[in-house]
Amino acid sequence: MEPKERKVIPLEYENEFVQEYHEIVDFLSVAFPEWTTHSGVGSMASELISACRKANDLIYADKDLSKKEQLERIYTNVIKIYGYYREQYRLTFAQHCVDTFFDQHENFYNEKIKGALKKKYQKHVDSLRYKVVHNY
Repeated sequence: MEPKERKVIPLEYENEFVQEYHEIVDFLSVAFPEWTTHSGVGSMASELISACRKANDLIYADKDLSKKEQLERIYTNVIKIYGYYREQYRLTFAQHCVDTFFDQHENFYNEKIKGALKKKYQKHVDSLRYKVVHNY
C-alpha cells in the first residue's frame, strides 16, 4: 500500500488568505465597531467574514485593478453584505432575547404589576445588546 500523497498549500496562498481576512476584519472594526456584538451581527460574525471573502473573490483575482480600486470595491461589497447580515441577525437576536428572558425569569410573567414585565424585559435586552460575541 502506497502512502497517501499530502497536499501542500503554498505559503503565498496562505499569506493572501490572511491578508484578505485582515482587510475585511479591520474594515469592519473601523466602519462598524459594534459588528461583533449583539447590536451588530453577533454570532453570525464568522459567516459574515466568509460571505465577504466569497463575494470579493473576483475582485481579489482581478490583477488589472490597483490596490486602491480593489479596496474601494471590496469595502463597498462588505458594507452591503454587512447590512444584509445585520438585518438577519436582528431577528435571531430578538428570538434569543425571548428565549433567555423566559429561561431566566420563569415565573416573572405571572406577576400582576403593570409595566413590570416590560421594564424587566427591556433591561434584559439592554444587558445583552452590547455583549461581545466574537473577538477578532
